[in-house]
Amino acid sequence: MEEEKLKPAKKKFRRIKRVAVFLAGFIVLLAVLAQIGLWLAVSWLNSEGGQGWLQAQINTALKESGYSVKLDRFRYSLISNVTLDHLEVRDTQGPFAKAENVTIHVSLTTLAAKRLSIGLDIADMDILRTPEQKQKPEKPQGAPMMEPLELPDIYFTRIVLSDISIEKLRLSKAVTGQELMLTPALSGDLLLKSDKLISNLTLAIGHPDESTLPLPDKITLKGELKTSAPYLALEKIEVTAKGYHLKGQGTADLGANPKVEISVDYAAPDLSTFAPGHPGTLEGTANISGPIDKIAADIKAKLNMVEAAEKQIGPAEIVLMLGNVGAPEGTVDIKSTYQDLPVTLNTGFRLENGTLALSGIKASAPEVAANGDLKIILDGAKVNGNLVAQIKSFEPYAPLLQTDIKGSAELKLDLTAQEDKQSIIAKVGLKDIIYETIALSKLDATAHLPDVTNPWPDKGEVNFSGLNAGEATIEKLTANIVEKAESVYTLNTTASGTAKQPFTLTASSDLSGLKTGEPAAQNINALIETGGGRMKLTGKADQSALDLVLTSRDFPLSGLSADLPAQLSSLSMNIDAALKGALDNPEAKADIALSPLKLGDENAPDLTLNIAASYKDKSAVATLSGKGEGIKTLSANVSLPLTLAVQPYQLDLSNATPLTGKFEANLNGNKMAALVLPPGQSFEGLIRASGTLAGSFGQPEITGTVSVDDGKFIDKQSGVAMNDIVVRADLT
Repeated sequence: MEEEKLKPAKKKFRRIKRVAVFLAGFIVLLAVLAQIGLWLAVSWLNSEGGQGWLQAQINTALKESGYSVKLDRFRYSLISNVTLDHLEVRDTQGPFAKAENVTIHVSLTTLAAKRLSIGLDIADMDILRTPEQKQKPEKPQGAPMMEPLELPDIYFTRIVLSDISIEKLRLSKAVTGQELMLTPALSGDLLLKSDKLISNLTLAIGHPDESTLPLPDKITLKGELKTSAPYLALEKIEVTAKGYHLKGQGTADLGANPKVEISVDYAAPDLSTFAPGHPGTLEGTANISGPIDKIAADIKAKLNMVEAAEKQIGPAEIVLMLGNVGAPEGTVDIKSTYQDLPVTLNTGFRLENGTLALSGIKASAPEVAANGDLKIILDGAKVNGNLVAQIKSFEPYAPLLQTDIKGSAELKLDLTAQEDKQSIIAKVGLKDIIYETIALSKLDATAHLPDVTNPWPDKGEVNFSGLNAGEATIEKLTANIVEKAESVYTLNTTASGTAKQPFTLTASSDLSGLKTGEPAAQNINALIETGGGRMKLTGKADQSALDLVLTSRDFPLSGLSADLPAQLSSLSMNIDAALKGALDNPEAKADIALSPLKLGDENAPDLTLNIAASYKDKSAVATLSGKGEGIKTLSANVSLPLTLAVQPYQLDLSNATPLTGKFEANLNGNKMAALVLPPGQSFEGLIRASGTLAGSFGQPEITGTVSVDDGKFIDKQSGVAMNDIVVRADLT
């Protein structure tokens, strides 16, 4: 009985088994037929007619784009399916992309599940340049941004991108600004429904070559596109890279009234990835929304730099509000801190007709305020507008500047853009400045630069007072410069102050060659007056030669900023000096007369010393002579090898420089003794000396003789007296 009950079940199982075997066999048959079909298709495509037909179909499809495709040789195998040896994409200028060994993999094992698994492998691909962009006709007003799509009615409902990769993708310098090689790979799947396309794709980008470009490592896209009324919904778009991360979502209505709504979070946890040696972080959000023709953006960022924190500067919070991305207009607001006190900068902006207008610029920081309005012409980077900045005190910024500084300042800039140049009027004021060991009571400077490419103003003036630099003080200085002819300027300066002695300075010169980088000074005329004496410098100088003359008459040495012995306190000098010739091999000479040289008490005779020095052809020579009561003969000379150059500066003088010279003296002792004897002591007699000078500058060697005849010494304080003194000595 039981056996009779099992018979129908066994029969049913046998029928199912037969159907399963039949279906399996049928699928295998389909696969075999498909492989045979592919083989036959590839064979036909390799024929002249087949290849011509395929290329014609592709070029017809690409006709509207202006591009064309060239194909070369198909191959087929059971393992790799279809391989194309060479593919080339062209525009009217020629090929802009080439690919070698393009292999298409198609899996037929999932046919029953209506799923197509497809892969693509490209061994080598070169992007030679950016392709031409064909001008697209403007759409009529009110036309949808994207026409409704009709997905093809195909057997498959799911397309799996199993392995779409390029082993070597080379981008030329014309495309990215530098040679670049990538290894991109795309994977994911596409779900095809009657009215929508759902995607989940991942693009991995390998970049084996080091690149300065911030390239992503991976891009993930998950979303859906409704086709009947075009509408894009992005569930996730994510970009990850070595130095940054970006994640966003949003929607885009692509129909008759296109609009978007997108939000993005971004972060760069280590900014040294982009700027080596400058660690820091950047994070923020961006929200983009509104109609396509008037998209608004709200971008927020927080920037934190380690270097800034070390200088007591806090993180910067940046807010950018854009009312219309297409015609940018909005505001920028930046907030930070310095020494825990607020720092702010805000401005409105508008970009229109190639001009960026910054309106209502306001900035503030501890003891600092600035404001202004600017219009920047982007083509040529020219600016119209004004800026005013006030620094009430430099003192808070001494740690930032790493120097001791106090005082206040004010800066005013008026900028005017002309057709071919940018002009600026700058005014600077400083008050009560203390910088290290320098103090300045007040400075006012004005300069008009008709063209900023030439840093010299056509009009400029500097006035300052109360400059104290150590032992020198400038009570008042005025300097002005005026362009009197094309690229020729006149500079005039007057000053008064104290440097050991009160002085006044008057100087003028004509300057040229400032624009060309070959400055020259003509008509140099400088006069300094101090202590009743005058010193004057006249002449000219340029990049190749100079011709300068220095003269003085009765110029007191007490007017020099140097400590002098008491014997020289009333000494004055006359100078006639000149420096002439090529800068790399000049000639120099100087005649100096020092008088009245008083040795001893006020009754001592006046003496005059004459020094003549010269330099020529790498040799320096100096002679000394004296005259006056008590001097019968007094002369000396010295010479040494020397290399002197003004440009480039060179002075080859060391302790090893050899010396040669000689000296001779015949003096009346009762007049000369005052040079070395204290008051109350006296000496009479004849003093003679002669010899030669040798050795080096660091260790001179003197050889000669000294003699004293008919000598007499008296010390009034002790009552000591010596008569008939005779001395003979050798100098070695």
